[in-house]
Amino acid sequence: MDPNGLSDPYVKFRLGPQKYRSKTVPKTLSPQWRQQFDLHMDDESGVLDVSVWDQDTGRRDDFIGRSAHRFC
Repeated sequence: MDPNGLSDPYVKFRLGPQKYRSKTVPKTLSPQWRQQFDLHMDDESGVLDVSVWDQDTGRRDDFIGRSAHRFC
């Protein structure tokens, strides 16, 4: 979280070797990305790793949270 009490969140997605990153939504605690990504599964199973970050200028981005979803 930034000194103003808000964050500049973005999301990283990973499914196997595929990596995606959302746009950054500035100065909010309730982001709405309204983006669509096409993920392609080569196998019948896999793990979708989703992590949320706060973008910081001139510093390392702050980790907000992570979730992993297994597909069987």
